[in-house]
Amino acid sequence: MIRRASRVELWNRRESMAVGMPDPSVEGKAVFACATTPRAARQWLREGPLAECAERFAALPGADGAALGDFFAGWPGSQNRPEAYLSVRGPEPGAPEVAAPVHGLALRLRLFAPAATVQELRLNGTLIQLPDPRVCIWQDRGMTYVELDIPEARSVDHEFLLVTCIYDPGPRPAERSVADALQRAGNAMGSTAC
Repeated sequence: MIRRASRVELWNRRESMAVGMPDPSVEGKAVFACATTPRAARQWLREGPLAECAERFAALPGADGAALGDFFAGWPGSQNRPEAYLSVRGPEPGAPEVAAPVHGLALRLRLFAPAATVQELRLNGTLIQLPDPRVCIWQDRGMTYVELDIPEARSVDHEFLLVTCIYDPGPRPAERSVADALQRAGNAMGSTAC
């Protein structure tokens, strides 16, 4: 019943929430930021160069600012901009001010690595010792998922949630050339001929 109450609460306040992710994505690191109120979005989750956002994140109450600084240091630029950038979606213009959610929520990272191993996970700059009952990690559909449950008591206390993850992507699939693909396609077609 708590899960349903959480989903209903979050769905009803979606216009007041904001999420942010860096551009570009970097192999071995993942970030997800969520402001559950417009007030928190204005304070912590403003779109802009990632270096500026990282300085703001390092000032989170209770955060290990040095660890967050190291995490974001040297993030490369992308094909879209010369510097790394934090893209933010929400809150909607004119969204109502709301209180932090009371029923908790879960934040999920999707790592584009089918056999990734999480090496470090932080919430608002505070290290989460793994294994932790709030964290669920699984592999499916060629990806690794990391889900962090934010219980009711914690969601009320934190209007802004920043999850950072350092991971080893694991072994890579063998490199294949266009010639290899054409060879495989030719072999497959030849074997189905009448």
